[in-house]
Amino acid sequence: MPNNPFSFFPLPWSGPVTQDLLDHWFSPAVTYNFAGNATIEKQVVESVASYGRQIGWLNDVVLALAEERTPDAATVGRMRETVRQVEALKAIHASSALADATDALTRLKKESPRSYHQLLLSLMEQAGGGADPAPASPGARDRSAART
Repeated sequence: MPNNPFSFFPLPWSGPVTQDLLDHWFSPAVTYNFAGNATIEKQVVESVASYGRQIGWLNDVVLALAEERTPDAATVGRMRETVRQVEALKAIHASSALADATDALTRLKKESPRSYHQLLLSLMEQAGGGADPAPASPGARDRSAART
């Protein structure tokens, strides 16, 4: 045990004064979330083409057109391939979102038929539909009308 009577009460600067810097401060990946789906944007930048590459291709094509030259075929081909890969990612995410929503609705219908019915009514009102979906249980429409 040290002879310092204050060893149980650490004073400021009495311990290690080093600090780990966060890795993302020096990471070459820059994240911008303008509009759209941040998950898709992240996947595009990480696995398809960085923002810098995409902007570089656009610059090459725009400058060629401004100078009344034909854009480089290889650059246009890379842009087409990028568009194809981005559309594929969007399709995967769209089908995944639909599956998630369908699963959630199935679970809601099973666990809370009244809430499921209210959600359907709300969605139909938002969509401008006038038809009332089938009640969740016999007499649900009567109970719902009595609450309003």
